[in-house]
Amino acid sequence: MHQVIVWDFPTRAFHWLLVMALIFQYVSGDILDDAMQWHFYVGYFTLGLLVFRVVWGVVGHTYSRFTYFVCSPKTVFNYLQGQDTREYLTHNPVGALSTIALLTLFLTQAVSGLFISDDIFYEGPWHSAASDAMIDTANFLHGQMYILLMSIALIHVLAVLFYQFKKKQPLVQSMVHGKKPSVKAGHKPKPLNLLFALMVVALSAGALYLIVEVLPPPVEDSFYDY
Repeated sequence: MHQVIVWDFPTRAFHWLLVMALIFQYVSGDILDDAMQWHFYVGYFTLGLLVFRVVWGVVGHTYSRFTYFVCSPKTVFNYLQGQDTREYLTHNPVGALSTIALLTLFLTQAVSGLFISDDIFYEGPWHSAASDAMIDTANFLHGQMYILLMSIALIHVLAVLFYQFKKKQPLVQSMVHGKKPSVKAGHKPKPLNLLFALMVVALSAGALYLIVEVLPPPVEDSFYDY
């Protein structure tokens, strides 16, 4: 059994930061009464994380690319039927499907949050530019997709625990140190280009700044207009 570096540091950092962001958003949105401003801030941070992951999934390290682990519905079906016994270094077909579903739902939450308002003090940067119909749609998505997101996230956690303890696959440890055991030798992806990774981080941060601060129209504050 060989130890193979599968999850590069940027992917692992993204994963755990997204986990912490999800927990914070749940607490600030559903439990605390006076944390809505921080709920918006962490929502923007989450959007930045997602921008990074999408870009990294296209141009990033070998095993982090979507083309490496995303598979066809037929492959997922065969895996569920027990007909696919291949070794998967990264996500198995069901795990890949879960990952894409979670990323899609996270993006839905983050983007819809740009258009919503708490109807009291805080609103997303694009709220004033949106039509009433768009705002209603964003509010609906932000509320209803959140339930679906939390449900799939819970299923994802339960699946990880199943593979961790029942099938003895150290998935949690792998997402900490990046290594997974493999029965095959010769899995040697190219070394991580740290400078390139930092460039992708900077690009993602710049894109987030444009989306949240530069491109939205200025908010007209009529409170002090007499």
